Amino acid sequence: MSDPELNRIYRSALPGIDGQPLSKMPRNLYGYVWAVGAGQQIRLCLLTLVVFPLSLVPIELQRRIVDDAIANGATRLLFLLGGIYLAALLTHGALKYVLNVYQNKVSEGVIRRLRNRFVDDPASGEEPGTRQAIVTAEAERLGGFVGESLSFPLLQGGMVASVIIYMLIVDPLVAVVAIGFFIPALIIVPLMQQRINRL
Repeated sequence: MSDPELNRIYRSALPGIDGQPLSKMPRNLYGYVWAVGAGQQIRLCLLTLVVFPLSLVPIELQRRIVDDAIANGATRLLFLLGGIYLAALLTHGALKYVLNVYQNKVSEGVIRRLRNRFVDDPASGEEPGTRQAIVTAEAERLGGFVGESLSFPLLQGGMVASVIIYMLIVDPLVAVVAIGFFIPALIIVPLMQQRINRL
């Protein structure tokens, strides 16, 4: 398969954010995220749902290598599990790479649209200094947020949930102790996030 064909498949499967800036800005940040790239957010979330379960495969394979292959001296099984382990790591790494590249692609598209909005419309009401700050610094932060706004929390939350479920299956006592360490964070973080959102 040639490079132009691969590029065409990549662009059609994982399209960036193009087009003109929004004529009217939504009332909240997540409204903006959805308005500028609903399709991209769906693709990012679907890709994330493939990535985070694969993070458990190496953990289970390590357990099986130690418990089944090494403990029983099964050399053939050791090489088989080692090969599967390597394939799982490479697949997981490749998918995480694609996810990160696509997050950055979405972010860059949003940054370009925001900058175009303020460069092409100097009569938008902002002072020149404000417009310059938006174009240089603030657009980049907002673009980065749009790229990760849904997929990053989904990835992190999914990985935590997957590990907890796995631990509950393998060793419930250790899982309960680990969950106990999360309880303070589950109480404090939402309270702090509300204050940050208000600010």
